[in-house]
Amino acid sequence: MILNFPILVLAALVPMIIGFIWYNPKVFGKAWMEASGMTDEKVKGGNMVVIFGLGFVLAFMLSYAVNGMVIHQNHLFSLFFGQEESYNQTIEYLNANHEGWMRNWRDFRHGSIHGFFGGLFFAMPVL
Repeated sequence: MILNFPILVLAALVPMIIGFIWYNPKVFGKAWMEASGMTDEKVKGGNMVVIFGLGFVLAFMLSYAVNGMVIHQNHLFSLFFGQEESYNQTIEYLNANHEGWMRNWRDFRHGSIHGFFGGLFFAMPVL
């Protein structure tokens, strides 16, 4: 399976964009600061490069993990690690005998099921 790294980077930016909106003082920023005991001095005293850099790295790791969770063919590709001839024969077989096998179950409905269970069993425990 060839990973699309630009899409993974874009997916890693989504939590940061949502965070910028969420913690904006005009949205929930002031309420969050009051509830958490955060002050402007504490915010300004933090190393923003480390905070946002680490946040981006962790979000990238999450986007990489979710990619593997959603694409069902990853297990098929891992069976042939280092065996290119067997891999190519299997891909030829699948392409010849299973028309559209790469498109099966790749729709919004199936993705939303993965999103629901991923959120329930993957993201909720982290929170």
